[in-house]
Amino acid sequence: MHLERLTTNVGAHLGALGILISGSAMASISSGPQWGWLPFQLYPWLALKQIIFAAILVLVFFSIRRSRIVKRLLKQEEVEKESTMNQWSAAYRISLLVYLFVLINTFLGLVKPYLLG
Repeated sequence: MHLERLTTNVGAHLGALGILISGSAMASISSGPQWGWLPFQLYPWLALKQIIFAAILVLVFFSIRRSRIVKRLLKQEEVEKESTMNQWSAAYRISLLVYLFVLINTFLGLVKPYLLG
């Protein structure tokens, strides 16, 4: 459980940072399409990607919060097995949802205009 939560936390922090950096870089590129604030009506696939990005950021926040709860429970002297497992299961489900959204987002990036544009 410790290793899974550590891996998820590192991935969550790196993923959130990557989203913020890539978004800033995309908005500041001076050559190619000038994205700025995106004209979503022209790029519906990109609008969907941005909505999923926002959902990922929100879920990452909840994943980190759940990880802290599990970590606190595991540090207690007397661990209630059932409550710890329930909290860990909830944290794990959020992590899986984040991973699923990342896969969907990657897929949208690969098939971009062909799918929804």
